[in-house]
Amino acid sequence: MRRLFGTLRSRLLLSHLAVVAVGVVVLLVAGRSLGDAFIHDHLRSMNHMMGGMSVAEAGQLEEGVTAAFNRALVVAAIISGAVAVAVSTFAALRLLRPLEEVRRVARRLAGGSYHERVPVPEEEELAALASDVNELAAALEATEQRRLRLVSEGAHELRTPVA
Repeated sequence: MRRLFGTLRSRLLLSHLAVVAVGVVVLLVAGRSLGDAFIHDHLRSMNHMMGGMSVAEAGQLEEGVTAAFNRALVVAAIISGAVAVAVSTFAALRLLRPLEEVRRVARRLAGGSYHERVPVPEEEELAALASDVNELAAALEATEQRRLRLVSEGAHELRTPVA
């Protein structure tokens, strides 16, 4: 369980989903409380303008409109929640893709593949990280070239008899 919620990917996705859940709850609560008041006021003014209905007819009309509004509100909440989950997933993956690339290049650098470089993403913070990893790769590559040159020169000197 700790591993599931311990990754940046899962925490980022969970934080987006929490925002989605709060948004849907606010939509339902605000829509329900404000909608009932607006519907009641609108039907009362319509009743006065149309010459009046019986109390039973007005009550039935109000119940029907309120039920239709509540169904529309639930459908809107479901659709907005589904779209928000899709957008949250896309945003999390878009952020994590460059981090995965940095990780992949770092592993290759650790394995001795010093020519590897990280593509620099658009996001400023991730671009700075990618640039730092690329500088590290260049420094490691230069150090490896100096080491090889030193070993080569040393081997050459050992093969050449001292004159």
